Amino acid sequence: MKYSKIKKYEIIKPLFGDGNGLGAIRLVHLGLFLFGIWITYGIMFA
Repeated sequence: MKYSKIKKYEIIKPLFGDGNGLGAIRLVHLGLFLFGIWITYGIMFA
């Protein structure tokens, strides 16, 4: 159990880590941006 958790973290870590956490911030901003577009189109075509 412990081993697989560490293994998973090792795979995920590079995605989120640019050394100072900028990768995670970028992913959050991208997520919010796409969510905003989805909401806007949802309102326009509702």
